[in-house]
Amino acid sequence: MAIIFNSVSSNSVIPVETYSIALPFNISSNNKITTVLDSSPKAWRDRVLSLLSTGINERVWYYNYGANLDGLLYESAANAVEIGRQAIKEMFISWLPSLTLRQVVPGYDSDTGTLELSIIYKLPSGDTDSVTISTASLTAAGETIKGV
Repeated sequence: MAIIFNSVSSNSVIPVETYSIALPFNISSNNKITTVLDSSPKAWRDRVLSLLSTGINERVWYYNYGANLDGLLYESAANAVEIGRQAIKEMFISWLPSLTLRQVVPGYDSDTGTLELSIIYKLPSGDTDSVTISTASLTAAGETIKGV
């Protein structure tokens, strides 16, 4: 999905509607790229994952965009879960006000040192969707560093 235009309300910098390039790619009769209003569950899931995978200060002009979850790797399991929940809650309030955060369900595997967070949220349509992310420490070769 390529976002090409965000309609912004007059009192907010948060996009009200997101338009994407229509696929199959098409140029309209007035020589403009055809766009569609994208509110599918997949489009929302992509937005959530984009926010979750972006660190603070990574985006030019949107320096506070993201969830900044990379610091969870250096926390104990209990602290990581609480910090992750708070960061995700703030992310939804600031950047995804059209979605309602229902629950953040943690899972921790002490053998591998992997923290898993399942984020359950309600879409504007009323449906419920979720995404799951995992954090782990990796070696330079890409292998998981096992917990102690």
